Amino acid sequence: MGAQKIREYADPEAVEEETWKEPSGLKTIAPAPSLLPGLGLGRPRGLAPFTPLGEPVDLAPAPSSPHIWLVLFRPPGPALLPGHESYVTFCHLEDEAAFTCSADCTIRKWDVRTGQCLQVFRGHTSIVNRILVADNQLFSGSYDRTARAWSVDKGQVSQEFRGHRNCVLTLAYSAPWDLPGAPCAEEAGGLLVTGSTDGTARVWQVAGGGCWQTLRGHTGAVLCLVLDTPSHTAFTGSTDATIRAWDILSGEQLRVFREHQGPVICLELVNRHVYSGSADRTVKCWLADTGERVRTFAAHGHSVSALKYHAGTWCFPVRSRSEEGWFLIPTREALNQ
Repeated sequence: MGAQKIREYADPEAVEEETWKEPSGLKTIAPAPSLLPGLGLGRPRGLAPFTPLGEPVDLAPAPSSPHIWLVLFRPPGPALLPGHESYVTFCHLEDEAAFTCSADCTIRKWDVRTGQCLQVFRGHTSIVNRILVADNQLFSGSYDRTARAWSVDKGQVSQEFRGHRNCVLTLAYSAPWDLPGAPCAEEAGGLLVTGSTDGTARVWQVAGGGCWQTLRGHTGAVLCLVLDTPSHTAFTGSTDATIRAWDILSGEQLRVFREHQGPVICLELVNRHVYSGSADRTVKCWLADTGERVRTFAAHGHSVSALKYHAGTWCFPVRSRSEEGWFLIPTREALNQ
């Protein structure tokens, strides 16, 4: 039996509508944030920092008067976290803290229990696209063409990574102990991998800020990446409709995954399988070690913008003119076909 839509969240007919203030000053009516157990995150529709094709979005300056409200949904109700002065591009949860980045060029750390803003990280000069927290460090990538490492405790920049010729869209980190037998990682304080609209991914030495490897091969923007640290392999997805596997220590391109018909927007790596979501409206499952396609999930009416593995089930959002919600696919059933 084929994969089925077994449950759907956020029925567009059932959610309330909220008014969002766009950077242009115009108001857009959009559905309230979709609710998944534990967390909902809202952002004005159509205001992503890059289009599904990886093209830059020219945004007018955000007004200074209205604040954007980050909404965390936790029982018994939502907690509002005011502070950002433009839309929130990404949220990272770490223990009892939430880290958010925004088009206002800042990153904020929040206490999720009280809603209090604990720290503001300032330094980027354009939209902050992506953040991650690891090894007591905060890493960020921005439209200002840089990635940065920050001290989580002090809120100060500890390292700046310059070299990309266009905006940094995605990043991943590998701690020194995750790369046994790799002296470069131990000496460098870990490795940071970044992907950019300049068509390259770069591997950086965190301690010194130097570029260890430049991964060249994509002919379009690098939109997403994931790391397999035991095999020191990075998987990158691009607007050129391919996924590429790289050895991050040598810089060698290992293999190319070529069956998508549109930009690869998101990637996930679980149990030696790579899952990819694309603007071609499909999700594909691949064997990480060979590049062989195992399964194609074709049920969407629009681009697949995100996917997530949760408790033995894959879920990915549906956003189209006709429907909005989440498809949940039983992983075991899918892989056995």
